[in-house]
Amino acid sequence: MWGVWRFVIPILMLVTAGCKVSKIGAHLADSGAADTVVADVADVADVVADVADTSAPADTLSDDTVDALADAAEDTRVTPVCPWSDYGEGLKGGAVTWIGFDPRANGLMFAVAGGVLSRSQDSGASWERWSTRDDGFGRLAFPSDDPKGVLGTSGSGLLASSDGGVTFDVRALAGFGLRALMIHPTAPQRMFIGTQGAGIWRSDDHGDSWTPFNVGVPLMEVRSIASPRDQADVVVVGGILLNDNLGFSNDGVLLYSGNGGLSWTVAEGGIGWADDVTFCDDSTVFAAARKSVARSDDGGLTWSLVPGLAGLDVLHIAVASDCETLYAMVYTKGIYRSFDGGDTAEGPFTEGLELEPGRESANRLVIDPSDPTSLFVATYAGLLHSEDSGASWALTDSGNGVAMHTLTVSPAAPARLLGSTWGSGAWQRVDPAAVWERESPAELPRDFVYAIHADPSVADRWFIGTTSELWRTTDAGATYDAVGLQTTNVFDMAFLGSGTILAATQVSGVQRSDDGGDSWVASNTGLTPFATSAGTFIDARHLTLAAGGTLYLGTNGGGLYTSSDSGASWTAITVDQGVSRVAALEVSPGPPEVLYAVVADAGVVRSEDGGVTWTSGGSGLESLDITDLVVDAEGGALYVSTMRNGVFKSLDGEHWAPFDRFCVPVRGFDGLAILEDADGTWLVAVQSGGGVFRDKLR
Repeated sequence: MWGVWRFVIPILMLVTAGCKVSKIGAHLADSGAADTVVADVADVADVVADVADTSAPADTLSDDTVDALADAAEDTRVTPVCPWSDYGEGLKGGAVTWIGFDPRANGLMFAVAGGVLSRSQDSGASWERWSTRDDGFGRLAFPSDDPKGVLGTSGSGLLASSDGGVTFDVRALAGFGLRALMIHPTAPQRMFIGTQGAGIWRSDDHGDSWTPFNVGVPLMEVRSIASPRDQADVVVVGGILLNDNLGFSNDGVLLYSGNGGLSWTVAEGGIGWADDVTFCDDSTVFAAARKSVARSDDGGLTWSLVPGLAGLDVLHIAVASDCETLYAMVYTKGIYRSFDGGDTAEGPFTEGLELEPGRESANRLVIDPSDPTSLFVATYAGLLHSEDSGASWALTDSGNGVAMHTLTVSPAAPARLLGSTWGSGAWQRVDPAAVWERESPAELPRDFVYAIHADPSVADRWFIGTTSELWRTTDAGATYDAVGLQTTNVFDMAFLGSGTILAATQVSGVQRSDDGGDSWVASNTGLTPFATSAGTFIDARHLTLAAGGTLYLGTNGGGLYTSSDSGASWTAITVDQGVSRVAALEVSPGPPEVLYAVVADAGVVRSEDGGVTWTSGGSGLESLDITDLVVDAEGGALYVSTMRNGVFKSLDGEHWAPFDRFCVPVRGFDGLAILEDADGTWLVAVQSGGGVFRDKLR
C-alpha cells in the first residue's frame, strides 16, 4: 500500500501548496493593477513549512521532496482573482500637464496628468496607465543611447528610470524647483536642467552629477532648453525674468551659449515670456513669445518676430522638421497655423478645443513626428487631438487623469453613481451595464465641482455644488438650473423632508431652504465665525442626520455642533480629543447609534452618546491623512480612504486593518461610496487622477 501512497502524498502536497500559494498571491501587496503576481521566496518557504507540518507525518517527507516542493513553488506564477475591478469605464480627460513623443521609437508617446504617467505606442490612438508618483511628473526626456532610459523632473528632484518609465528613482537635485530638462540628441551624456531662480545646471555623466553653469544668466525661471542635433556646444534657453521676491515679471529673455553653457549672453529680450525653444534644423530655431513667435536663422544668435503672428500672445508652439509648418497656441484665442515658417498665419481654430474658462490657455502643443497634420494639445480638460492640422479637435482617452473627488449614491437610486471632479465637471454612471458620462448641459459649468448631493426621496433630483453657486436637476441631469445660492463651495447637504434642505458652505456657514432649493436664508444661530487661512467666517463642511432627527455639523476649524430643531439653532459639542477640523462625519445605525468623526491630524473619534463623550477609533491606521468615511449599514463595517496608505476597514470603529489593497494603487484615495445593484453590494473607491475601482462586499 505504501508503494502507491508514496507517490500520491507528494502530489497532494503539491496541490495543497498550490492552493496556499494562490491564496498568498491573492493578498500580496502591489503598487499597480498588476495582472500577474509572483510569490516571494519567503512566502513560499512558509507554505512549504505548513505543508511539511500538516500534510503528512514528518518521516514520510524526504529532504528531496521538500526541496522539489520549494523549487516548484518558487517557479510557479499565480494569477490571483483581484477583488477590485475597474469601474472607471467612460472616464476621459483630466488636466494633462505635459505630452511628448519618445524619438527612439515610432509612435511612442507619453502624457502626464498629475501623478499619473500614461503611455501610447500608436501615436495616441490608445493609451495605458504606465506609472504613478505622489509628487507627480513634470517634463520627460529620453537618452538616445539607452532604449529603456527615461529622465523626468518632479517635486522630489530629477527622476531616472531604467525600465522605460515603469518605475523611477530620484537621481539628483533633490529640493530644486526643476522646470526644464534637455538631453542632447546626439551627445546624450550631456544634459541641462533649468530651475526657478537657481539658474542652469549641466551634467556630463548622464545625470549622475551636476554643476551650475550660470555666467551671464539673469534671475529667471528657465522654461525651455534646446540644442541643434549636431552641435552640442550651442545651447539656447528661454524663460521668464523674476523680480526680487522671486515672482514673475512681465518680461522674459532668450539666452545663447556657443561654449556649452560656460557663459551666456542675452540674445533677445523685451519679447515677453519665452518658452518652447525648438530647433527644426541645425541653424533654424523658434520660440514662443508673448508678442509673437521669435525666429532665428543663425542658431539663436539673433532673433526676429515672425510677421504672421505679430501682436499675438503666443504661449506654446510646435514646429515640424521642414521648418515651415508651425502651430501656435494663442492666449484666449485658440490655435493658429502657418505653412511658411510664420510669414503668414491663419486662425484661430477653436472647434472642439476645450480651454479653461477665464484662462483660455494650454499646457503644451506637440506634432506627431511622422505626420505634420496630426498634433496634440494638453489642456485642463484633457489631451485633445487634431488630425486636420489643428482645424478641429477631439478629446482622447489619454491620462485617465480625471480628478474625481467625491462619490454620491442616492437611496432612491442605489445603482446610480454620481461623481464630482476638480476641473472636469460632474459625471454619472447609471448602472454597471453603462459607462461614465459627463454631465454637460449648456447651462451647467463644466469645470470645478466640489460635491454632488442626491435627494434621498427623489431618484432624479440632485444638486451640484460648484466653486461659485449651487445647481439643481430634477430630470436626472438632462437640464440644470441655478437655485440662487451663490457661495463658495457647497460641501454637504441634509434633506429633512417636506422641501426643507440644509447646505454646509465654505464661507457662509449653514444655509436653509424650505421650498426645495428655490430660496435660501442663513441658519447659523449658535455658530460663531472663526479664523481660517482665507479669513474669518463659518467654514461648514459636513452635515449628518441621525435616525431620530438629530443633526450634526462638522466644520473646518470650529469643531462639531449639534441641532435638535432641524438646524434652526446649533450647540457646540466639546470633544476631549480637541476636534477642530472635521474631515468626515457619519452616523452608524444602532443600537447603539454611533457618531464617527474624522479629525485632521487625529484620525477617527467615536461617540455613542450623541457627542457627550468620545473615544479614539484609530488603532491600526497607518496614517492620519483620511479623506473619506462611509458606513455599510447592512454589513456593519466602516471604511476610510487615505491619501498615502489606501483603504482601511473596521468592524467596531476602533480597530482598523488595510482592506484589499494589493492590486489597486495604494496612494491617493479620496471619495468612497456603498453601491447596490442587481449583482450585489459594492464598495466603490476613487483614486484621484487614477481611476475608480469597486470591490464586492456581498
